[in-house]
Amino acid sequence: MDRTLAPTEKFMWLWYQQHPENVTFSVTITGKLNVNGLKDALAWVQQRHSRLRVKIIINAENQPQFSEKDVPSIPLKVIERQGEKDWCQEMTSELLMPLSWNQAPLIRVLLLLSPDISNLLITFHHCIGDGISGTYLIRDILQFVGEEDSYKDILPDLPPVDQLLPETAKNLSLVDEHSQESTKCDSVFAANFRTKNKKDDFDNFKISLFNWTISAKHTNQLISRCRKEKTSVHGALYAAFLLAIFAEINAQETTTFTRISHKA
Repeated sequence: MDRTLAPTEKFMWLWYQQHPENVTFSVTITGKLNVNGLKDALAWVQQRHSRLRVKIIINAENQPQFSEKDVPSIPLKVIERQGEKDWCQEMTSELLMPLSWNQAPLIRVLLLLSPDISNLLITFHHCIGDGISGTYLIRDILQFVGEEDSYKDILPDLPPVDQLLPETAKNLSLVDEHSQESTKCDSVFAANFRTKNKKDDFDNFKISLFNWTISAKHTNQLISRCRKEKTSVHGALYAAFLLAIFAEINAQETTTFTRISHKA
């Protein structure tokens, strides 16, 4: 995949220059984990998903571009797991630790390893994925590790996210006032980043990680309700968090959440 960044991708890249915030996932693995098997899994998913084998370069037209040339393997760091809360501390660091977007793939992996329980942390740039794609990536990795003989196919490259949007979600624009190079982005995803805050507010903003466990009873209730509403658990939790954010900032405008789906 060698092409210039689409408007939404370019906006996310520009935003990242001043506000390096990553997408990070953590999964807990019970039982002994074979590190070499994990390395093989990462090598395979990098071949399966083309966006995991690209970096961003500046082309001759001075535009950011995805490039597969001389991109190394997905970096894997393995450290000893000390306790139950290790992953929280490491994830907080991973969220804000910049990716070497012009030198390495736009993803890295950290493994907190112990004989009985391990934590796998996957961090990637928003240019190449979001919460849903991160969930599928974890599924692919764990499936490879647990079922080495399963069928493994290479997926075709997805088009830019701007082309996956329905017509009703297009023709929205945004100019990033906080970037030295402002850009107009015709995408509803870019519009979600619109803010009236001053740059100083962002510089002083600190990311905090909160975690809790949903009981088995409430988990079953959530799954049952999601099936009834014909939505996913991920979508329901995402909507709940967004509603909480709107309540926190005392948003006065009516908010409607629309599920956008596409086939890979």
